[in-house]
Amino acid sequence: GNLLFFEADMDAGVQRSMADRGADRVTGGICGVFSATENGYRYVCVSRSKPLRALGKEMNAALLGRGGGSDAMIQGTLGATMEQIEAFFAQQ
Repeated sequence: GNLLFFEADMDAGVQRSMADRGADRVTGGICGVFSATENGYRYVCVSRSKPLRALGKEMNAALLGRGGGSDAMIQGTLGATMEQIEAFFAQQ
């Protein structure tokens, strides 16, 4: 499955490190770390087994997001609620 963390305002470097370390604990899934902002969430997602570039485009379209990255890591912002983000990842 996927491992998702929702935190208050978090330093971007800490957020990337947490997502990277979390990905080591997820088998076949994605580790996403979401930091609350005034308008939604800043995100970093990492996976050792799933290509993330296409997922990032899909997530940005579904959750009012902006961002990008590589197949190993994506990052950006989402204008969605925690519940909407959780529902999106429940379908992945």
